[in-house]
Amino acid sequence: MSRRKLSKQETEVVEELQDTSGENYGSVLIVDNYARKNSPAIQNVRSAVEDAGYKPEVIRHSEANKVVKSGDDFSEGYDAVLTSGSGGTWKKNTGKDKKGRTYVSRKDAVHEQLSKQGKPVYAICGGGHAIAEALGHEIVDTGKFHKGEEDGNFYNHKYAVPAEGLGNKVKHLKTLEHQEEEYADSFEQGNIRFVQHHTEKTENGRKDIAAFLKQYVPRGKKRLGDLVNGPPANENYGPVQYEKAA
Repeated sequence: MSRRKLSKQETEVVEELQDTSGENYGSVLIVDNYARKNSPAIQNVRSAVEDAGYKPEVIRHSEANKVVKSGDDFSEGYDAVLTSGSGGTWKKNTGKDKKGRTYVSRKDAVHEQLSKQGKPVYAICGGGHAIAEALGHEIVDTGKFHKGEEDGNFYNHKYAVPAEGLGNKVKHLKTLEHQEEEYADSFEQGNIRFVQHHTEKTENGRKDIAAFLKQYVPRGKKRLGDLVNGPPANENYGPVQYEKAA
């Protein structure tokens, strides 16, 4: 049976959909801060980026660190960077625990570079703590894990950014209470967004990731999501508003 010949318009759409590796598509580099390679958490982050209509690529934190030490920019060639949670406890120095699990350390070279390289950065939980410290903010050990889903947000952290002292350095500050203290739940500083909760795990959170990326994708570039669903109804980015967590 012979196939129906595609129209010119149909052919163009098919060619565009097939060419997802070209420069016409916004590319997002994901820094994998987890000890386990290709963990379920990173798979969630990848799918959140893909659902937003972007092409994700993953670099392990250890590999990014090697590039930084060589004097190069590991994020070169990408439109934006997303740095993941870490699933571990911080140490004062780079190292491993008794089970061999690695940590994102304080004064982390990878996130120091990210804070200065100028690209938009979306930073989740552990990666957010590292970027926040690189921006000059205090990170504290709250002494107790804050776990579970509250107000549609998923939390799993022990370290946090005290809200007091952030002042006018940040915008769109949302806070949460933990151990009777107030901490940052999310904020932006320039084109860097910090989120304490794991946005890749909830519907509202994934919308927040998409909104941030769509704000910063270079104009004139096409997103795969645009080809499938048409352009977004509103290009003016506004962060998802979250209820204050108890």
